[in-house]
Amino acid sequence: DNIDDKCLRLWVEDLGANATRSYRLMDGVNGAASYPMPEIETGEDNWPTAVRWADGELFRAPIGGFHALEMVGLAPRWQYKKITKQPTAAERRKARDQNATVSEAVPEGGATVSDTGPTIIYE
Repeated sequence: DNIDDKCLRLWVEDLGANATRSYRLMDGVNGAASYPMPEIETGEDNWPTAVRWADGELFRAPIGGFHALEMVGLAPRWQYKKITKQPTAAERRKARDQNATVSEAVPEGGATVSDTGPTIIYE
């Protein structure tokens, strides 16, 4: 049924192609599974800047960086083609610097954090 708060989601590990499995819902919960939680460092705005899990580093800032490329002059399509047609990365970078400006997106306001148990959500 599509009734609010009456939804079942499950994850099945190692289910092969064209395989089927049959499951039956239990009457109760035998206990919550426990998993090691990551170590999360956050900045002043509460957005994550680094995450480590056990002995491995998942990422270091910046994460999810977004850059906007604004073409300078007339006919932006043609200016963009000038950049992409350059044969080497150094030449593309030089053409980009001559024909466009790059701006970086910055999060607006601080993050709100929700911990659902298996998932930590930053919004």
